[in-house]
Amino acid sequence: MLKGISPLISPELLKVLAEMGHGDEIIFADAHFPAYSFNKKILRADGVRISDLLSSILPLIQVPKISNTNRSDLAVEFVNWNALSEADRANYEKVTAIIKDKVVKKEAINPGKRKPGDVLVKINSEIDFTINHFDHKCLYCCFKIRPASGNDIDDPFDTNINYCHYDEAHKDYLYQDAWAELIIKGINDGILTKQTWKSKFDNKESFNIIEFEEAE
Repeated sequence: MLKGISPLISPELLKVLAEMGHGDEIIFADAHFPAYSFNKKILRADGVRISDLLSSILPLIQVPKISNTNRSDLAVEFVNWNALSEADRANYEKVTAIIKDKVVKKEAINPGKRKPGDVLVKINSEIDFTINHFDHKCLYCCFKIRPASGNDIDDPFDTNINYCHYDEAHKDYLYQDAWAELIIKGINDGILTKQTWKSKFDNKESFNIIEFEEAE
């Protein structure tokens, strides 16, 4: 018999947590989250506040904090469903489980790995010319991976989580290696040029990121 397990954690939830590991995801969502449309494994927690449930779960698992870390421990994600793009919603078909609760919580996702300056260092080390912070702004605006003055995204949490995360604690954005790699490949393949992204930025146009992902 286990000791020290909160009665708020159901046996089913405890089993899911025990089986999760690197790369697995679990969603804690409000009662209006369309869970059954996106995942077959749904655990209900009716009448339990997410904050209370998390307080019971966090002592049992390793969760990466918002900091510069290379660890790939279990990621707990709070999702603002209305702020997600259709592509991001499709990604939730792959999560391990979804837990529904009646309380809506603000999104707080596992941070990316690189600050903007680090992204530039990586990109410039693998291309034959140099890009700067303005070039980077043009790129993230035109690919619409995060809100910016150069696109029509307003919610700071409305990011493409495959490439960029909003660090609420520091009120800035962090970027995944995949973002730098997408740019590097586009440049080296000749389909991304300074002239192209500056022109699109000036005209408030966007790239179709799916076309660049399919080219990988």
